[in-house]
Amino acid sequence: MYFQEMKQAASALDGKFFYSVVSRLATLERQSKNSTGAYQAMFESVLETKSIQQLSYTEARFGTKGTMQDLSDDAKYLLHGKHFDQFMRENTHYASMPKPVVKTDARAFEEWLKSNKPSMVV
Repeated sequence: MYFQEMKQAASALDGKFFYSVVSRLATLERQSKNSTGAYQAMFESVLETKSIQQLSYTEARFGTKGTMQDLSDDAKYLLHGKHFDQFMRENTHYASMPKPVVKTDARAFEEWLKSNKPSMVV
């Protein structure tokens, strides 16, 4: 029960994202012990160079909903950091955000220019 024990250790730490990933893996492990073998190998490999404390500092992956469908991406992000797919997901999210409405006209620009011209360096 590798992830069950890790879940207990994660509950003592402050890392919510780490606890979320390990908790989902523990649930998966409870359902079928063979289904988490690949994840266990990934964790063991990473834990040779990093501590559980370091993993607990990892911020939540942008765009994750904390579901079992996101488990693979979340585990990869937790263990290895941001990958290209996460970078593209963030770019798509930022591109879909509403753009601020900025109203400018020539008169407003002239007034701004008059007030800021002395401090401008050309």
